[in-house]
Amino acid sequence: MSRITIVPDDQVVTVDGVPVWFAYSFDPSINAVQWYDTIGTIEYREMIQDHSVPTSIETINSFDPYEYLLPLREAAQREQEITNCNSREGYHWDEASATCVKDS
Repeated sequence: MSRITIVPDDQVVTVDGVPVWFAYSFDPSINAVQWYDTIGTIEYREMIQDHSVPTSIETINSFDPYEYLLPLREAAQREQEITNCNSREGYHWDEASATCVKDS
């Protein structure tokens, strides 16, 4: 697996340095999840007077509880690529090749 960072407050999931922002629900006591191929950490927090205060860090050996975010991220990334492509003058999204191509 890859290096993955989940930051729920920012609604971002980063895989191998590529961030994708999209809406998702997450445990409000978690500030971030970091996954490093075979091991990771969960950074917990507590909200005190509208401020996030770190409380603890837990080492994890499985990414399974967060795996559901990866297909959602992939779909959001593709949707963003299509939207960005179609918004460029002289380009369109080609479904057959799944790429942005210049109009002929």
